[in-house]
Amino acid sequence: MKRLIALALLAIGLPTAAAAQNDSTLAVYRVELILVEHSGASDARAADEPLDFRANPDPLSARAQAEAARRMREGLPRLPGSLVAEPETDDPPRHWLENADESIAPAPLLWTAPDAPSSAMAAAWQRLQRAADFSPLAWTGWYQTAPRGRAGRAQRVHDQVVVQRLSSIEPGRALLHPNLSFVPELWLPGMPAVLDSLFGPRSPDSVIYRIDGEAGFRQRQFLHLDLNLVWQEPTAAPFSDAPAPTMGLPDATDAQIAAAGDRAQEPAWQLHRLRDSRSVRHGRYEYFDGSRFGVLAYITRFEQKFAAPKPEPAAAPEAAAAAAPDPGPDTPAGAQQYH
Repeated sequence: MKRLIALALLAIGLPTAAAAQNDSTLAVYRVELILVEHSGASDARAADEPLDFRANPDPLSARAQAEAARRMREGLPRLPGSLVAEPETDDPPRHWLENADESIAPAPLLWTAPDAPSSAMAAAWQRLQRAADFSPLAWTGWYQTAPRGRAGRAQRVHDQVVVQRLSSIEPGRALLHPNLSFVPELWLPGMPAVLDSLFGPRSPDSVIYRIDGEAGFRQRQFLHLDLNLVWQEPTAAPFSDAPAPTMGLPDATDAQIAAAGDRAQEPAWQLHRLRDSRSVRHGRYEYFDGSRFGVLAYITRFEQKFAAPKPEPAAAPEAAAAAAPDPGPDTPAGAQQYH
């Protein structure tokens, strides 16, 4: 089963930036976000249930699946005509990203999170930790291109505090992460158990986070970053979790019945929204402020670089002579042959 899943994961070939876009001239952007808690009043509103952003692809989850696919690939043999990539070699990378300050080789997968924060965001995190009124909560990011005039693919952005767990993987859901999936949906019996063994007891898509939402990076005349995030906290236990009144039996007082009815009518969640969309520039910090929390963004632009194709090895003189046609016994030496 694991081998079958590995082949399915690798059917996409884990495309790099060029393979995923078919346009090697496009710049690649690394989008990084830090979720920041700050002091101050909030414009929270009540809601019966939390907002659900599970439909948005999560670059952190995509990176985890890509790493799992690589680990599984290392233990698979090379099959004739298979989808398993050739083993990595010590040859110089043939595709990488580069700007004046940084080089990333080989080129990372689009729509997956970087392995670690950039130096700029690591420094920002440390400064926020020392600040009196701010507290950094989570970091995320991803790589993407931004073709002019094309809508970006909004990515899921969240912290690591789970506030609600939902049902596990259901039959028919895509096996591959949306950021990596270039094949039709695949469902096999027993797949949830196998995925749980690879990625933990629950899929990353089966939970609601305290800070949850989506962020999209796109280019019109200028670069734009669109944020739609929420800080959501339960304010009351669900009615089903409260002690059930006995509805008139001697051990249920009128006060208990009234309290249970009040709990049933109370909104179960308090939501603090942060929605903003504005132009941004790469190479500088951009802060999006909300009443309960904020987002610090940093965009880095890279050019795609490709190694020159390897030249065909020149044939040795002996090999060239051996490959030449036999002139035949009746042909004078040095005569040109026509065919």
